[in-house]
Amino acid sequence: MAIESILPDGYKTAELIEADGIIRIDIDKPYRQTYLNLSAFFNSRQNDSMPLKKFQFYENDTPKNLTNFTISIHAQKPDGKTVVASDCFNVIRPQVGIVEVSFPRQTFTAMGTVLLYLVISNNQGTAVSTNTMYFENEGNLSLTINSDNYDSEIESKRKEILDKLNSIETEVNDRLSSINTLSKGLENSYNTMAQALDLNTQSINNGMSATKNGANSFTGSNSFNKLTSMLGGLNVSNGLTVDGVQFSDKATRNGSNSF
Repeated sequence: MAIESILPDGYKTAELIEADGIIRIDIDKPYRQTYLNLSAFFNSRQNDSMPLKKFQFYENDTPKNLTNFTISIHAQKPDGKTVVASDCFNVIRPQVGIVEVSFPRQTFTAMGTVLLYLVISNNQGTAVSTNTMYFENEGNLSLTINSDNYDSEIESKRKEILDKLNSIETEVNDRLSSINTLSKGLENSYNTMAQALDLNTQSINNGMSATKNGANSFTGSNSFNKLTSMLGGLNVSNGLTVDGVQFSDKATRNGSNSF
């Protein structure tokens, strides 16, 4: 809906003045029967969140001191609903009337021409409003996307990251497999060595014999086919049979017996 279709009879439009990124607002309403155009300073679309804009208030062609003043916005949306808010202003230089404003998000929910004015008031109940201003709020475009060939930058990045993660996962799995193979090999080598050690120990035990002129101790049940010498005495702990002769447990013949 163009501004011309909603202008009251006898009204016209005019451009606001901007200098160094600051939009000038005259609270004494020097423009008669005029709507001031804000569209030259920002574009908006349905459901936008507008960035901060700077305004400077003037009165009688002099910057207005805003110390102890409160500022509010009164807007009428294209759907006829109103928005009133005062928490969207930040007075950054009150002595010279400079403020930052971020229009409430509710202002941008409907497509068409938005009408608004600003009100400054003090704690004594004094309130002064500005000329009516307006801007055009564009509607959202209805876009049809071919899913077969559409690949946004975000989707492309997502795929790239997933591919990298899959590559890392494959590399980790390969290394874990190598470690498991090595561990299994070490385990098999250990078992083989343990078995060889057991067999060697058994072989040594099976081939043990008494040492001549040495200290020999037999703890099991031992049998000797022939006893040739007992010069150093014989110490029997669990029974001894020599040429069919049975020596009793811990028996000693002719004194200390050894071989």
